[in-house]
Amino acid sequence: MRDNLTTILRGRRVRLVPYLPLHVPRYHRWMQDEELQRLTCSEPLTLAEEYANQLSWREDASKATFIVCALDGHSANTDEPTAVDDLTAGMCGDVNAFLSPAEEEDEETADEQQQQQQQQQQQ
Repeated sequence: MRDNLTTILRGRRVRLVPYLPLHVPRYHRWMQDEELQRLTCSEPLTLAEEYANQLSWREDASKATFIVCALDGHSANTDEPTAVDDLTAGMCGDVNAFLSPAEEEDEETADEQQQQQQQQQQQ
């Protein structure tokens, strides 16, 4: 999703960074693992297919993909410290959000809640 191209979400233990081309080689290596393929119901892709997949997710307005990075200063499966501004530092997983338009019922409920809040503030 283009809207999250520069979004970085930081918590106490991890940060979420947008899935960028620089993540693809490591992500591709992970996805060659048969157990991970089984657990994620994934098929093995070539590196070129993985780059195409990353691009398609970036362009799709209904999906947002983030790479999960541990904040302990180490990349996954290594003890080597990494630079804080390295967007691959601590790379240890990914998370996907699938976005869909609100249904009319949801919009009506949100409008009602907003009206109630405004009434409460006026009192």
